[in-house]
Order: sequence, then C-alpha cells, then structure tokens
Amino acid sequence: MHKTEINCLNCDAKIKAEIIYGDGLRFCPACGSTKIVTDTENYERVKSELKPKQEEPMAEENEPIIGVDSAAPGTHDTTSADFDRSLGTEVDCFGREDNAGKMFPCDPILAADADFKYEVKDAPEQGTDKWLEWRKQGITATEVASIMYPSKWGSPLSIYTDKLGLTQKSQDDSEGFMEWGHRIEDLLVNKFMEQHKGFTVCTQGRLYQRDWAKCSLDAQCFDENGVPVIIECKTGQHEEKWDPIPERYYAQVQWQMYVTGIRKAYFSVLIQGHIWFEREVDYCPEYVKQLKEKAFYVWDCIQRKEAPATLGDFESDKTAIAALAGESGHSGEPLETDEQTVGKYLALKEAYEKAEKEFNDFKNSIAYKLVDHSKMVCDGKTFATWVERKGSVSIDKNLLKEKYPEIYNECLKQGLPTRYIMYKV
Repeated sequence: MHKTEINCLNCDAKIKAEIIYGDGLRFCPACGSTKIVTDTENYERVKSELKPKQEEPMAEENEPIIGVDSAAPGTHDTTSADFDRSLGTEVDCFGREDNAGKMFPCDPILAADADFKYEVKDAPEQGTDKWLEWRKQGITATEVASIMYPSKWGSPLSIYTDKLGLTQKSQDDSEGFMEWGHRIEDLLVNKFMEQHKGFTVCTQGRLYQRDWAKCSLDAQCFDENGVPVIIECKTGQHEEKWDPIPERYYAQVQWQMYVTGIRKAYFSVLIQGHIWFEREVDYCPEYVKQLKEKAFYVWDCIQRKEAPATLGDFESDKTAIAALAGESGHSGEPLETDEQTVGKYLALKEAYEKAEKEFNDFKNSIAYKLVDHSKMVCDGKTFATWVERKGSVSIDKNLLKEKYPEIYNECLKQGLPTRYIMYKV
C-alpha cells in the first residue's frame, strides 16, 4: 500500500490517497467519477484530448462500488470507451530480470506496481528452515484457508499456537511426502506449460509478502498477452470434488493474488495419478476483503498474545488447546462445572456411539450386497467399489530388539510429547 496523487478528469480534484495494487481506490472521493489517473503528465494529455463536460457532484448515497469501471450513476462525462482508448497504452514495466523490458497492458492506476514490488528478494528456498521461519512472521495462503474454513489441517486457534511456538510439528520426511510433493509439482507445472504454448517465462518457488500477508507460489508465468498469472498445483483422488473448486483452495489462490498483485490464477490438477485438468480463477475483491478481515483478526490476536475467541475444527483445536494448557501450566484450582454440562457430554457421547454403530452396520450391509459384484453405481457414477491391497510390510520390533539390541537402540526415534483431556464419566 502506498500513497499517490489521484487526478480526477471529471472535477479536477487532486487528492493524495492510498492505492493497493488491484484492490484499492477506483473512483474519485470528491465526485465519485471513475475517470481518474495517477500522474500529472498523463492527466494533462488525457484532459486535453477528452475535454469532459462539467457535471454536478454526485450525491453521497450514490457512491459507486469499488472495483466498478463503468461511469458512476448520474455522471455525464465522456464514455468509458473514449477513456479506455486514450489511456489504453502499454506500460514498460521492469521487475525481475525475467520481466525486464517486457511490454504488457496495465491499468494506469496500477502501473507503478506492475514490477512485482511485493516479491521477496533473495528469498529462502521453500521447504528450508529459513523458509519456515519466514512463514512464521505473517499469515500465509494456506493459513488463510484454515482461518476461513477450519479443518483437521488447521484453524484460527491452531495457527495462533503455531505462530507463538506453542505447538511442535515434525519436519521429518522419512516417508518421502515432501520430496515427492516437490517432484509432482514440477510435473504439473510442466504439463500446464505444455498445454499453453503461448505462455512464457515460467519460474517456480517465488515468495511474496505485503507486511504480514505472505504467500509462497508453486509457479508463475506470463500469458499470451504478457500478463502475469499464478500456477497452483494440486493432487487428489476425486475429480467431482473440483466442481466447484474446493473452498480452501479457492481461498488460497485469492490470497496469493492479493499479496502478489497478480490478478489471475490457474490450478494444475492431477487426480488418481493419471487424470489431469486445469481450473481458471479470477481475482474477487469482495471475497478478498473477507479474507483480509478474518486474517487480520487472527494476526492481531498473535501480536497481542490473546488467543482467538472462536473455535474451529475438533482435531486441530484439540492440539492447540492442549498447547495453551501446557503454556499456562494447567495447574490452577479445579474448575467447577454444572450437571447440565456433564449431562450434555454424556448425551452427545451416547448419540455419537449410536450413530457410529449404525453407520458401520449400514456399511457392512452394502459390502454384503457387493460380495458377487465389483462395484455399486448410482446414476452411472461409482458409489462403492472393492479395492485390494497387498499386506503392509512392518518390522517385528520385539524380534529386532532381541537379536540386534544395539541396532534397535540406534534406530529408536523420540516422538513429540502429547497432552490430552481424560474424561472420568
């Protein structure tokens, strides 16, 4: 965010205002006209060419919505087409070396920001300790998704405890998930670029930040018109879950577009290891406004070291609550409760156990029907199917300890400590 001079072609106002790349002031605060430019030279040239008619200042209640490019209601100045033709010049934008000298269309009000000024220079490599430390100093795209849509992957409370270092997460990749995630990411980026022959200058691993708002991109490139776009890679098992785009993923790329200033994103998706498709997403300012409000609330809680008041998903919050208890020492005097609380706990527990039994019994009834069939379909779509897997290979720890005690002790791995609530009813 920066302050710049707004020159209005309609009422001649010159106002210093804060502009956010693609998400800020889009009209004159004095008269409501959308015919504004941000530099004096351009203002004088366009003013002389268009010679707009004078008009009465617009009533306050008719203030146009931010982001609308058409003329404000009640105005009589020159048409949007005339204005666009006069200002529709290409701006020479210089950012990183791979963008130096490239010419691409740019809204005049955004021209100063088209050089990726929010990019982190000399950024740490994604996946490294320095990168993890960098992420701790702000709210990332993945975390915004957890703030908007709490799940087992995260919630406002779990983000709070993570940022304050109250929870520990193992960075061990002995199972190879991180390694193969990066390898598949490369494949999906390459596949996307193969499908878009006109897209150029693809780079991976860039980091961006706008104060406390941060994001790490899988990749970005330029489309056929030289406009930058984001590439986000995802894998999964069910194609139908992408119609529409999953909420958490949608929030993630909207945050990336807000932080970077890039206004279009694509998902490169691989389903079941052999089905590939893409999804295109445009920037939505109104949705991003919600993201920023909720993200700022959590970030403000972190700065004040006051835990967010709202709870989200059970699994993620359970760990976060235990971390808070560890920080406080959970050694205070016993907390008195009432019979209503205990009664509700018992009622919900009973209902849960009953529902779980009914669910498992119902699944067994379906499985029994499938004894002589490969799968069950509904309206042509697979509902249930048999899956066969080889038995897993494991280590007989007792035998290893008995025959090779030194090797056994050498290979022991200390797990992270845990803390939980034990209910006595």
